Amino acid sequence: MAELDNNNERLSGKATVAIFKREYNLFGRSEYQRFNEYLNFHRPCGFATKAVDEKGKIKKQYNDYLTPFEKLQTLTKPEQFLKEGVTMESLKEVEQQRSDTESAKLMQEKKIVLFRSFSKPGILT
Repeated sequence: MAELDNNNERLSGKATVAIFKREYNLFGRSEYQRFNEYLNFHRPCGFATKAVDEKGKIKKQYNDYLTPFEKLQTLTKPEQFLKEGVTMESLKEVEQQRSDTESAKLMQEKKIVLFRSFSKPGILT
């Protein structure tokens, strides 16, 4: 759906990008960090296992559902994948600050605030 200006005229792609950049800046770095925290520590992802059938076709099966941090912990020597100065203990502390449900509720609240900032009045009530 194309963005519309105040006169209900379609905006160019550049204008639409400018609007989203402005809203991103309003969303703020701390909110962006909270979103990353939610994705990395509280939202499960499916991890595929590849299997080849009789015809040679590769089939992916999603049997493992873990958060990215939980998956990182299953690796041998996960510290080798961390940035300098980041430890597994510090990541575990971040994970334990909120439950998965608390984190999801907080994310939904912040997302609604963001979407209300650029949607038409009455759409997100």
